[in-house]
Amino acid sequence: MLAAAVAAGVTAAFGAPIGGVLFSIEVTSAYYMVANLWRGFFVSVVTVFSFRLFYDMGWVEPWSPVDLKPLPIDVHYVFYIILGILCGLLGSLFIHILTRIVYLRA
Repeated sequence: MLAAAVAAGVTAAFGAPIGGVLFSIEVTSAYYMVANLWRGFFVSVVTVFSFRLFYDMGWVEPWSPVDLKPLPIDVHYVFYIILGILCGLLGSLFIHILTRIVYLRA
């Protein structure tokens, strides 16, 4: 039941029935039964047809395209990039030093 609900939710959100089924397999993979595959696909197809029916009746509308505006270039972004690179290098140095310590203790 959970796998079918996940498949229906992803299908309703993105309009991709096969993607919904694959995502439901991924999410419920610890206890996924093969019988749920056809149930999830059936629920996904019903979701697509229902959404189309409701769209034709005028009850729902798909999302409108998003108008993204470019981000203004600010000096802060340069400092964030430098800080990210510096933290990545320091983190890798820390892991390298800890690896050396472990090898010296063994």
